[in-house]
Amino acid sequence: MNPRSSSLFNSIRLIIYSKFIDVQPDSEIMPARKKQHYVPKLYMRGWCPETEKLPSYQLDRRQEFPPTSIHYLCYEDYFYSDDAEQEEATMKMEDRFAAVLQDFRNEQTLSALDSEEEWMYVLTFLTHTHKRTKNAKKESQELTHELLRLLLEANEGAMEGDDEEMRQTALEMLEEDKIQVKNSPAFPMGELVSMYGPLLIGDLKVALLRDATGMGFIFSDHPVVLDNPMFQEEIRGTKTGFQTRGIQIFCPISPDLTLMMYDPDCYRIPGTGVVDVGSDVVTDLNKLQMVNVLDAVFYQTEGRESEMRVLHDEVEDLRPENMTDVDRFDADDPRFDTNNEVFGIGSTAPGFSPELPFVEELDAEFALIRSPEMYARYKSMIKDARDSAKEELTEDE
Repeated sequence: MNPRSSSLFNSIRLIIYSKFIDVQPDSEIMPARKKQHYVPKLYMRGWCPETEKLPSYQLDRRQEFPPTSIHYLCYEDYFYSDDAEQEEATMKMEDRFAAVLQDFRNEQTLSALDSEEEWMYVLTFLTHTHKRTKNAKKESQELTHELLRLLLEANEGAMEGDDEEMRQTALEMLEEDKIQVKNSPAFPMGELVSMYGPLLIGDLKVALLRDATGMGFIFSDHPVVLDNPMFQEEIRGTKTGFQTRGIQIFCPISPDLTLMMYDPDCYRIPGTGVVDVGSDVVTDLNKLQMVNVLDAVFYQTEGRESEMRVLHDEVEDLRPENMTDVDRFDADDPRFDTNNEVFGIGSTAPGFSPELPFVEELDAEFALIRSPEMYARYKSMIKDARDSAKEELTEDE
């Protein structure tokens, strides 16, 4: 490993330690930051570096709200953890994220990625931000809900007496939403996966999209969006993910800039990687944020309520009702190396892709895993981190 990247992986290691080891912290070492933001303040400051206040459009009320301090936006008490060590490690990583994002905003070029360490921080920021939001937590809760339902259904006929009656009652309550999953283990595991961004999306290319119109990019409470315009039909039968062939990733980082990552085997963007975009593209990228929002979108200057309502109306039917889909695949499905029936549970694919005239599509075949070598390294590092954490726990006892 390059020594310049060691600080990132030291922070990741501390976070992994806290996630793999079930340690309840003493009250004396509860983290100082009770208010934990699922969209980091360092990110939101890109729209309000001086005032630290942002207007918002709330979807449920179809109404714009006046500028509010980012301290009170996109947060919940102890949203991630009450573990002080994890909190400290996350804060150290966020300091580095902030520095790299600010370089982008100041220079408006790709020179912020000149060093390997900066490149790795950008990759980790994108994957971690995608997996840390309230939307991602809701998705993990729905996933656990579906797994529990499938487990109860699979045991039909395998139980007797009181056990069978309990199974039927639990299934009925689950289907009527009388059982709610609050703390799904899938959420912290999703966060863990996101820490290995360099191994999940390090093969993608990057482009910086600049608003040439002054309209202004918006961002949502789930700002990092995954899309796959080349293989829309294929991913409706499976799920898109960081390692899926044909992926595109979009993240607005200021009113003027959106960061785009793309699969170079599927797409080509001519030139230096910095693209000035017009009103149609800005509108479509703002629609993409609206399609993937959970509760609210945010922007630099108030007075855009009518514009947000139009965007909201145009994408309302495209927004998924549920965050997760469940699909069943036959045992002989050639996409899976197994003789058993496969259940696919994952993120619902959005029904909208932005029109990007500067992107050239290439000939490519669909693959669930576009880089088996990178994916194998990622799986190996997850296992090593888990084993290392367990060893340290044993030594400390």
